[in-house]
Amino acid sequence: MAVGERTREIVSQLTFEDMKRNVNEVDLMKIREEGGVTSQKDSVWLLEFWGSKDIAGLLLMPPTRHVMLHLNDCCKWKEKIRTRTKFFLI
Repeated sequence: MAVGERTREIVSQLTFEDMKRNVNEVDLMKIREEGGVTSQKDSVWLLEFWGSKDIAGLLLMPPTRHVMLHLNDCCKWKEKIRTRTKFFLI
């Protein structure tokens, strides 16, 4: 709840100019330093992705596009579960 409230507070203070601003290198490095992204290849690519977006694009991505990115994975998992194919690396 606290994260949601704080997020709404921050977003409500953004101006139109803020929304069009690109994410800067300092912010990306702060994310990495604070552990929001690790140095693993499956994680670190996010910094480049986020660095190519403006603030509006980042805010709109989760509710509008993020779920779509994972639909293919879900279909693959469903098929593997159906066929009882091993899909976890242990």
